[in-house]
Amino acid sequence: MNEFLMFTLRYTPFWSIPIMIIGGRFAYYYWLRGYSLPPLFFALCSAISSFFLFIWVMAGGPDKVVHYFLDIVRNF
Repeated sequence: MNEFLMFTLRYTPFWSIPIMIIGGRFAYYYWLRGYSLPPLFFALCSAISSFFLFIWVMAGGPDKVVHYFLDIVRNF
């Protein structure tokens, strides 16, 4: 499980950017159709992906994000 988490953190842009784009489009389409719950779900997915991408950029890239995350977990 630890290796999967580190792999996911290291390669965040490869999953985060497509989820942001797809989630944003689906949220917009469902919002135009007048639904209330699906746009919130897709917007939340997009926001979470944006948050992880922001953390990835602020940490300094693929190698530093793993150390940053491990430091947060150890200090918590």
